[in-house]
Amino acid sequence: MRGTVAELGGRIAMSAVLAAVLTLAPHGPAFAFLDSINPFADTKDEFEGKFIDSIEPGAWVPPLERLAREHQARSGGQSAGAASGRMGEDDDSAAVPAKPPEPAEIKIPDGLAFLRITQNWVADSPVMERYLNGIGARLLATSPVTGAPVRYYVTASEDFGLAEALPDGAVGIPMAILQNVGTEDELAYILAHEAAHVLLEHHDNDWFQKLNQNFVAAAELAVGTAAALAQQFGDNRLAQAALAVSLIGEGLLFVTDKGLFPSFTREQEDEADLLGFDLTVAAGYNSQAAFDAMEKLQSWQESAAVLKAKKADTQKAQIEQEMGSAANRGDFATAFSGMVKRLGFAADEATDEISEGHRDAESRTESLSDYYFREHADDDAAPLMRNVELLRALKSSEVANIVAGYGHARQALALLSDGKLSEAQKAAGQAVSGRMKHDSLARYAFFKTRLTQGKKAKAIANLELALKGPRPAFAIYRQLSNLYWESGRRAESVKVLESAFEEFDKPPPLYPDIIYRAFSLGDTRKANMMSLECGVKHRDMRDLCQKAAQGLAIDTAQQ
Repeated sequence: MRGTVAELGGRIAMSAVLAAVLTLAPHGPAFAFLDSINPFADTKDEFEGKFIDSIEPGAWVPPLERLAREHQARSGGQSAGAASGRMGEDDDSAAVPAKPPEPAEIKIPDGLAFLRITQNWVADSPVMERYLNGIGARLLATSPVTGAPVRYYVTASEDFGLAEALPDGAVGIPMAILQNVGTEDELAYILAHEAAHVLLEHHDNDWFQKLNQNFVAAAELAVGTAAALAQQFGDNRLAQAALAVSLIGEGLLFVTDKGLFPSFTREQEDEADLLGFDLTVAAGYNSQAAFDAMEKLQSWQESAAVLKAKKADTQKAQIEQEMGSAANRGDFATAFSGMVKRLGFAADEATDEISEGHRDAESRTESLSDYYFREHADDDAAPLMRNVELLRALKSSEVANIVAGYGHARQALALLSDGKLSEAQKAAGQAVSGRMKHDSLARYAFFKTRLTQGKKAKAIANLELALKGPRPAFAIYRQLSNLYWESGRRAESVKVLESAFEEFDKPPPLYPDIIYRAFSLGDTRKANMMSLECGVKHRDMRDLCQKAAQGLAIDTAQQ
């Protein structure tokens, strides 16, 4: 029985992924997308000369606004490519909205707010931001695209490969990059690569939205299949469990923020590599530093892949063992729950296989090397070792305090996992010293420590202090609202959630929480109205919102 359940979960997951891909097949943009991840194509061979010279000069156009312009141009008989003034546009009319967006709809999400949701811990470091944005200004001064509002922020991430460029020009740079680059030249290439995504308008892709929608539909099909399976077992508890499953693991249905593939296609990463390289050289940085940065990225990718595989293997083995034991004792509800978890892993593996066309750092380095010898080998390379300002910024008291605080916070969380409460309390106390007293990550570590100690009031106090900081993380609002609710402070719980709802521009994960609380407090009209809005705006959250409007509590923070 154990093997049968596990295999069935895998088949359902693969069917969902296949359905998503096949749904795209008949459309022109789908083929363009598949071409963009073709591992045998190479962007550098699609043009002559330097990539930067192939870009038509002009002012940067905000995402979504360009789609409206393209539609208007088509309505007047012009092509989208002529209207946009950018290379590489797909001229298929299916990629254009049926009608131009209304002015009120043309709104770029706040990139800094997005970073505070997806990465949580955004550092408050004026020194480092001034330094990074100074490099950015130097790079952008050489760009043919002008007026792009690129600005850099520092995140607490320990992942070297987690730099993130967002549609409005905000770029998150992990602290791990700042601590591991050897020179400012290396850092400049990384900053230039992320800026290139913004300059080339890589966020403005209609196919990406369509892909997400089709994948959601495939995931819903998988949920329906699971529900039918539950009914086939003849156990009402299983049918109820199936209805409660709206997200089938992060690998299958985390489309709100990440989509099916990495943030950008292989072709877009190639373009950002080439333009980033040209910008770096034009700004007077050493061209060889780009290869040093790519070498570090490759090393990180290899280490991350090993860790991910080990963690997944351990979790899958544990889930399958629990599924087998539950099935043998006739506990089909637990077996079904395990099948759903296993389904998430199967889908995650399937998406990894599909996204192999998104090249790794090694193959990107080979392509960049070919481009260098074709276009830049005869240049008079700038001298290396441009690191005085980098070291000065890293050694400033402000940045040193931030680095130390993050280190203590992570140490506290690790000690908590090992059950070492007294040592965790000491490390958490060190984390919130100095200018870190309101930092989200530092206070979160102290909050977790106090909560583990059973000191709920002090746990709440730490979250309240974090909200006084300049950039409180999304997770802080969620945790504080939950604790208020559990403590009977329901009005305060709702106030915190509504504050986050406005500050983060109505993020999808908050809809079910607010809807459930409105229903619980007797405001069914508000619950129903928000549920309707949720279903229209965020299809992937629709079922969760409907259940919340019926008074079913769902811990979406854990989804």
